[in-house]
Amino acid sequence: MKGTLQNEKNTDRLAELFRHASARERPPADDELTIRQALHTQWSHMTRQRKRRKTMITLAAAASAVIAVMVGIRMPPVSDSAPSLTQLAAVEKTLGMVQITSSDGSLQRPDSATALMSGQQIVTSSDSRMALRWLNGESIRLDENTELILNSSDEISLQAGQIYLDTGQAEANRELTVSTPAGRVRHLGTRYMTTVSGDVTSVSVREGQVSVEVKGVETVADQGVRLTVDTAGASSLGSVSSYGPMWQWTEELAPAFSSGGRSMLQFLDWVAHESGRVVEFASTEAERLARDTDLRGRIDMEPMRALEAILLTSDLVAEVDAGTIVVRLRNGS
Repeated sequence: MKGTLQNEKNTDRLAELFRHASARERPPADDELTIRQALHTQWSHMTRQRKRRKTMITLAAAASAVIAVMVGIRMPPVSDSAPSLTQLAAVEKTLGMVQITSSDGSLQRPDSATALMSGQQIVTSSDSRMALRWLNGESIRLDENTELILNSSDEISLQAGQIYLDTGQAEANRELTVSTPAGRVRHLGTRYMTTVSGDVTSVSVREGQVSVEVKGVETVADQGVRLTVDTAGASSLGSVSSYGPMWQWTEELAPAFSSGGRSMLQFLDWVAHESGRVVEFASTEAERLARDTDLRGRIDMEPMRALEAILLTSDLVAEVDAGTIVVRLRNGS
């Protein structure tokens, strides 16, 4: 009813407006009626817009009041039971696409600046590998098709594939255990490879000693030994070389040699360490030259390739005889 009265008032205003219009020739009666109807429609539309705008402003004000009330509500404190994350390692090198899954399910593609945290799972594919540096200084390298979980500062779990551990720079009082489906692997100062295939775990010792515990029974494997165990407790021993094709993938992930004024002799020691070989000098003169020759720069190549490239710039040459690298003067002595 109120709306009808308002419309009648609007119509009277239009009539009054037309009565006061300046004198000019009036349009035909039909045209005049059409114009009046159009103006009346526009007037009504503008009136409805004003009402809608007021309603929107009122609703916005109400929403602000609700938000203000919500802000005033005290939220419950975050539970202290959420597990804390600890950095355990840092990525040194990646080859191909490696995937890291965190405990919250988020995925990550690592690079050389990636920090690795407790609870994360690392997965390499058929064409990818990764090397990381544990916080205790230990070098851990993952081969293709490997699944590794970083449990804590003193334990990792190898689910599948194989890893190589070099404890040469690790702190003596911070021992890292490798948990596998068949048992627990613990180093005694060494370089070794652990392989998991289903229920079978094998440990190949390149240097030093490794302890493997299965069902409470501990077996120690020495250098040159491959120990194979399964979840049932069965075990067998075999022999393994410290160099050769089985170790090749670990050399591809070797950390770079940063010379910083270090000598050729130290570089040769690095090559021997990473390749599993022994360096011998053909003469005291060759050894003296290696000790007195300083290197500059960073060498990031596979050890044996690096050896060939670096010696080209010196008066030394090397011959590889099985597991021995014989270094002599270029003139033959």
